[in-house]
Amino acid sequence: MAAILFLQFLQWFFLKAPLRILKNWKTVLLFNLEYFSLGVLLRTFFAPWKQIRWQRKRGFDPGDFLYVAGSNIISRWIGAGVRGSLIGLGIFAEIILVLGGMAILLLWFFLPIVIAVSIFYGITLLFV
Repeated sequence: MAAILFLQFLQWFFLKAPLRILKNWKTVLLFNLEYFSLGVLLRTFFAPWKQIRWQRKRGFDPGDFLYVAGSNIISRWIGAGVRGSLIGLGIFAEIILVLGGMAILLLWFFLPIVIAVSIFYGITLLFV
């Protein structure tokens, strides 16, 4: 009975739990992409900031035309700057999550060794 229980533990520890960790890690990474709306930000990268646009008056006025064109270009550059910052922040967060997930997975496999060494070290501290 104890051998079967031990084999079930090994199966869970080395097969089922790492697969569950990977599945949850994938969910966190996909959530991060949705949280920062990276797809939407990339599609609308050069859209005007908060859809602020200037309209020309009727008739032809070169000064008004240059004012409206310049203002719309500035609005688009502001939008691109803000979106670029958010995209950079989202990619940075994604990199941190990837590294954190790898660390958790590695820690999971080294956890039995860490526990055994800690117990051995604790016992040796008792008798020193």
